[in-house]
Amino acid sequence: MAPAAWAARSALAVAKETVVPVSVDAKDVLAELIQARGELARIGNNWNQIAYQLNAKGAVTPAQLEAVAVRVEQALQRVDDATLQVMRERQARA
Repeated sequence: MAPAAWAARSALAVAKETVVPVSVDAKDVLAELIQARGELARIGNNWNQIAYQLNAKGAVTPAQLEAVAVRVEQALQRVDDATLQVMRERQARA
C-alpha cells in the first residue's frame, strides 16, 4: 500500500473511531503486554509440568512450587502495571 493511501486510511479510521490514537509510549506498553503474555504462557507450561509430576509420581518439591509461584506473581504484577498504563492513556483521551 502506498504511504499516502495508508495515511488516508488511518486518518479515516480515527475519524470514524474504529481505531483510537495512542501516545508515543504506547509502543512500550504494548511491548510489555506482549512480553507478559509470553511469560504467562511459560507459567502455564510450568503448571502443566507440575500437574504431570503430581499425577505420574506424586511428588513436586517445595522449591519447584515456589519458583512457579514467584513467576506467577511477577507476571501478574507486570500485566497489572501495563493494564493500568493503558487505562491512564484512555482516560487522558476521554
